[in-house]
Amino acid sequence: MVVEKEYLKKIGEFKKSLPSGPWCKEKDYEYFEYQGFKCLVLRIDTGGHLCGYVALPHYHPLYGIFVHDSNYPDFDVHGGLTYGKYCRREDAIYPMEDGKPYFWIGFDCDHSGDLRPIEVEEYRKNRKHYRQMNHSYSERYCNFEYTKKETIKLAQQVFDTLFSDEIYTNLYTKKL
Repeated sequence: MVVEKEYLKKIGEFKKSLPSGPWCKEKDYEYFEYQGFKCLVLRIDTGGHLCGYVALPHYHPLYGIFVHDSNYPDFDVHGGLTYGKYCRREDAIYPMEDGKPYFWIGFDCDHSGDLRPIEVEEYRKNRKHYRQMNHSYSERYCNFEYTKKETIKLAQQVFDTLFSDEIYTNLYTKKL
């Protein structure tokens, strides 16, 4: 994952346009490590919601495998895995290990029932209408602390797969 200065500047400007809420005083990103895995929590500039990511090194059994593959483990993380891509950029904070790019997997806090900061004003103005329409809009905001805890939970599960015979069996015997 590449978080460039321009993107962070864009997020800062975007947040100024959002209605007041807990997101106004939160961080927009944080890089950290857990169990030896590089992790990232990042605010997205299209809705103001947060996402969590974990970088898989080339030696991890899930490296490069599409997260929606039928043999992929069902990680217990907010909304399930929704992201899986290589980071090939030379200027990335964590671009390579042993000359190979990291494969980032992640989740987002933009599912049905999640509050997107960009939609708050519309919901507040039309709350009665949303309720009459039985709309599933929620005022549950997945804050930075929650998203970081979910990212740590994902990193722990990724770590645990290193020692799982079931992972190796599911991934490699079905391909023979």
